[in-house]
Amino acid sequence: MMKVGISTQPTQLSTQTRPASLDLRTQRAQMRISAEPAQLDVQQSEVRLSVDNSVCREARGFYDSAGFSDQMAQKGQQAAQAAVSQYVQTGNRLSRIDSSANTVVQMVTDRNTAQTQPFSLGWGFVPKPEVRFDVQPLAMNWSAPQLDYQVQPADVTGTYTRGEVDIRVAQYADIDIQVAEAQSTVHRLA
Repeated sequence: MMKVGISTQPTQLSTQTRPASLDLRTQRAQMRISAEPAQLDVQQSEVRLSVDNSVCREARGFYDSAGFSDQMAQKGQQAAQAAVSQYVQTGNRLSRIDSSANTVVQMVTDRNTAQTQPFSLGWGFVPKPEVRFDVQPLAMNWSAPQLDYQVQPADVTGTYTRGEVDIRVAQYADIDIQVAEAQSTVHRLA
């Protein structure tokens, strides 16, 4: 009699997995700003006020030293001419004397009445002082504001490690058939 013995062994798989990983490093964005304000440099201009009142003063009879000297020289010249004229007239009158008493008396009378002149008040024009006002324009230097900035954008760096799945056959399928007959064994592999 024959005896058949069949034994099977299924395939066994060995699985090893390593998960994927992502390592991220971030750096924030940075911004550097430097500002220089606007500048305005104003240089004050020269203002010149000149008042020339010499004409006004001379019209009123007030002179500076040079004008006073000129006026006195003119008055001295006029007085000398008037004196010479007076002496000539007096000499001419004395040379025509018919009766010396009447002529001399008349000359003294004329002289006394000529010195007393009537007082008179009159209006006269006095020129205004000459006023000049000179203004130089302002000198301005303008520099615009400066804005300097540097931007370093955000940076994201990362390393990605792929995941792995390692599947191996740890044991292959096996069929073992045994036929027993008189103690003989047949072994067959599939």
